[in-house]
Amino acid sequence: MKGHIRKRGTKWCIIVDIGADPETGKEDKSGFHDKFKAYLKKSELNNIIFHDLRHTHETLLLKQGVHPKIVSERLGHKDVFITLNRYSHVLPGLQENAVKTFSERLFGW
Repeated sequence: MKGHIRKRGTKWCIIVDIGADPETGKEDKSGFHDKFKAYLKKSELNNIIFHDLRHTHETLLLKQGVHPKIVSERLGHKDVFITLNRYSHVLPGLQENAVKTFSERLFGW
């Protein structure tokens, strides 16, 4: 598996090429977990769990204000309610922000 970490603007991205099936030329998704773990071990990042990266990705997107529907689609959730129910704990200030925004628009303070 080929991969590298590179910077895009101020953000760091992990780019992983898991390779293609030599017979079909299509991306080989079989055994991805094993390939991913081997890559991390080789890179001395063997304490990282793939699901942790997925959770971190979703959490960062939501905290940056990306619409939950978009986050839900990126993760392949059946609907946005799964995303909201599972990750609402990362957005504790939503109610406070809603009241503040409403007050600013209505009363100017």
